[in-house]
Amino acid sequence: MKKVLLMLLAFVPLTFLASQNCEPDLAYEDSTGVFPAPFHPILAPDGGISECAVIGENYEFVFTVPVGDSISVPFGGASISLPLDKIEILDVTGLPEGISYLCEPANCVFENNTLGCARLTGIPTAANVPGDYDLEIKAKVFFTIAFPPPIEVTFPDSLLAPGIYTVRLLANSSEPCDPVSTNDQLQEKVSLGVNPNPAADLVNIEINADIFGDFDLRVLDLLGKSVDNQKVRINKGYNQFSFDANQLANGLYIIVLENNLGTIAQKMTIQH
Repeated sequence: MKKVLLMLLAFVPLTFLASQNCEPDLAYEDSTGVFPAPFHPILAPDGGISECAVIGENYEFVFTVPVGDSISVPFGGASISLPLDKIEILDVTGLPEGISYLCEPANCVFENNTLGCARLTGIPTAANVPGDYDLEIKAKVFFTIAFPPPIEVTFPDSLLAPGIYTVRLLANSSEPCDPVSTNDQLQEKVSLGVNPNPAADLVNIEINADIFGDFDLRVLDLLGKSVDNQKVRINKGYNQFSFDANQLANGLYIIVLENNLGTIAQKMTIQH
């Protein structure tokens, strides 16, 4: 069963929830997950929060949440599918002061086989510093079986749902709204290549950089699961790191390089 963002999986009809606090997008009625997905340069290049906020002005942004009847959770280095009872949103952190969230249902408890939504709403105060605010959604997952007990998850997550949700806050409405990921900042300074590609065993990850510093270098499968994760030191100029792909099955993978400026990624094909 395909894993979807927020770890929601199901292939069953959904019951539409009458909306009061927000209106879910019916285009996703037959889907599962959270829409839009977190921005990711490869997995979800069209994802992320598309509306900028402005200090002193009303802000609204709606996520659609179609929920299924099963869920994929990490276990022993793999993932297993478990019968889902409900998901409860506990908190959304990182919001600018003056913006909060509302859910439909109002208690932020999303039962299985329902279509719901969550709305960011409010007026950012002058106490905020204009810039980018990265959000985290904290939730608890309940199962229809006695074991395992309910678990708490954070979203986005580098293993379960890689990417970012960023609210860009402007000082005034005359500024242009460019809610593109901070990934663009890193792309201007660093390039990432894979050689050979396709590869059978040893892979050379080649990085040319105009900056230096510590980075996270990860290899993801197409479900967003990390199959290798290491800290690397990047120097200005040409950098090369070797990766042993012998343990990977044939298929498409994603090389991801991250630091505080954002994320860049490159596809890699393994053919033994």
